[in-house]
Amino acid sequence: MFVEDLNVRGMPEISQNARNKAAIGWRDFLTILEHHGDENGCHVVEVEARGTTKECAECGVETEKPLWVREHSCPACGFEIDRDWNAAFNIQQRG
Repeated sequence: MFVEDLNVRGMPEISQNARNKAAIGWRDFLTILEHHGDENGCHVVEVEARGTTKECAECGVETEKPLWVREHSCPACGFEIDRDWNAAFNIQQRG
């Protein structure tokens, strides 16, 4: 199983307390994944998170887009997909 190596402390402007809770929550989630992975013979691998939503999973071209744009549409190859699905494919490929 592949997951992004997220820097939750560096995520956009939220209160300091909420940022700390997010960091703890993400780490707890990864710990649970690793525990269940070990029990079921599955490895959990963290991959570089940078650019997973901007890089085209089909051809690799990076396309700048604001966070509110929820669809990936590649100007180079024409590949269109939900932004989160595109990121998931990139995470899987990096793993």
